Amino acid sequence: SPHLEFQLLGPDHATLGSQVSYQFKVSNVGRGDAHNVSLRNVLPAALRHSDGDDLEYEIGVLAAGNFSITATLLKRSR
Repeated sequence: SPHLEFQLLGPDHATLGSQVSYQFKVSNVGRGDAHNVSLRNVLPAALRHSDGDDLEYEIGVLAAGNFSITATLLKRSR
């Protein structure tokens, strides 16, 4: 059966007004394929994204032993 793990990769701190890049990594460490995989992230008030503060990414099928990385560029606003 599938087993998904999630990692958020990026800086711990950012200067006000600066752009920061984060990567969302979803790994399927299980033995079966994961279907209908999506990633949703609601940003804290201090971060902004051009698509809004509720981000959703469709991954679809994530085969066993594989991973998907989505990079996101954010701006610190507070």
